[in-house]
Amino acid sequence: GRRRDVPERVAELAPLVGLSDELLERRPHAVSDGQLQRACLARALVLRPRLLICDEMTAMLDASTTAALVAVVERYRAASGAALLAVGHD
Repeated sequence: GRRRDVPERVAELAPLVGLSDELLERRPHAVSDGQLQRACLARALVLRPRLLICDEMTAMLDASTTAALVAVVERYRAASGAALLAVGHD
């Protein structure tokens, strides 16, 4: 089932969003805001959603990390056919 696939999916997605194995072992208070943002995206993608709602997905991220995460989301959307709602507050 889907639950059994979770550790495998985490191992697959973590490097795509820039999270190391070492970082995955840390407690939430021991990582940066940007790392938390990337972990939240990976957590959402692990579930293979048909609708992905990203509210300020790139907040607190530098330009290169932003570009990488947008590419990950776009590849996911294209491969899965999922709908994407991206919200910004600029």
